[in-house]
Amino acid sequence: MKSELIVRRAGEGHYNVIDPADPSFVLKEISDTQLLGYLRNRRVVGTTAEEVLRQFDLNAARSEVHVTIDRSL
Repeated sequence: MKSELIVRRAGEGHYNVIDPADPSFVLKEISDTQLLGYLRNRRVVGTTAEEVLRQFDLNAARSEVHVTIDRSL
């Protein structure tokens, strides 16, 4: 089952992770290193954890990135 996470810029080098499927789940102001670790432990579909961060670097005005994950085991 595929699902989507929303990664939002929370400040310089910090991010919030929101799971629309679970409104009570929010990771607030995690560092880029923590975000990489979190995304690497999920089954990200169609991109890599590094590419998610790179999207913020390539477009400084970008405020959020939608990431598809696979929840099936």
